[in-house]
Amino acid sequence: ISNYGMNALMCAACSGVAAAVRTALAAGWCELEARADDGSTAFQVACFKGTIESMQLLAEAGCNTAAKDNCNRTATDFAKVSDNSVEAIQWLRQRDTANTVATLLQESQELLASSRLSEAKTIAEKACSLLSSLPGNPELDSACTALRDAIQNQLTKDLELRECRARVAEAELMAMLDAESTATNRSVEQRQKAQRKKEKRRKQQQAKREAAARRAEALADPVSEQLSEPEPAPERATEAEPAVQPEPEPDEQLVPLSP
Repeated sequence: ISNYGMNALMCAACSGVAAAVRTALAAGWCELEARADDGSTAFQVACFKGTIESMQLLAEAGCNTAAKDNCNRTATDFAKVSDNSVEAIQWLRQRDTANTVATLLQESQELLASSRLSEAKTIAEKACSLLSSLPGNPELDSACTALRDAIQNQLTKDLELRECRARVAEAELMAMLDAESTATNRSVEQRQKAQRKKEKRRKQQQAKREAAARRAEALADPVSEQLSEPEPAPERATEAEPAVQPEPEPDEQLVPLSP
């Protein structure tokens, strides 16, 4: 420990020699998140020196790149006062972007696992858009491509499933409509049949009433009954008897007419 509370790893980072940092990490001399008197970490010290390779080694080893010291300064604040501030700040920004992309990809994968495809697709597209601003990052590129393909495949399957369900629902609806139509037609036929039977019974009852009325009228009017009886046939004429001339009265003596 130095007079400023710096351990061996911090001193290696402060030297600006990447090999020293690599050696300290390999030997496991110090804790990654050990703090100096001002609260700075080994990663912040490497940022202060502006050594990109040392910064990358410490970040890959698992150092907290978002840590702050006692004065609430971040790694970017330390990089700004380094001799290699431009490259150090650019690397930190790229590192932050990569972390953001990795976080977004993880979130998108969780949404995909929970079948929230629309949200997963939106977040994956945002991650891929951020990733396009980074220089070659094969791991994230591969992860982003695999995630997009997985989301697209799931969307395709979901669309096919919805179309299948829609066809099944349509078939069920058509079957139900056919059944209702058949039932309606059967009901109409039954009503028509009942109506015909009812009309037939009405006509039969009407005919019976008319016949009964005629019989009652005939019983109440005997003259019409007699008129309705057939006239007897005339008897055959018997042999003609000789006509008898009536004898004239005494006072009606016939006087011969003069010639």
